[in-house]
Amino acid sequence: MTQSKCISTDLNLELFEALLEVVFLALEAENLLVQLARLLGQLRRVHAVYFQRLQSLFQDRFFLRLQLLLRLLPLALALRQI
Repeated sequence: MTQSKCISTDLNLELFEALLEVVFLALEAENLLVQLARLLGQLRRVHAVYFQRLQSLFQDRFFLRLQLLLRLLPLALALRQI
């Protein structure tokens, strides 16, 4: 009787350990999902800042090219009349 009780206790402990493993793995997976979500949020912010920087550079370059064109336009008109 005590031997069957001991086997039953061992079996219960093994089941409990297996259950704890499943719970810990689930928590670990949940933690990974949270970390992944945070990483995606950070990447989105970095992408937005990078896009704004590129847009700003494009606007600056466009403005400089427009100024250059406006300054060269009288020269082009003068050369056309010659």
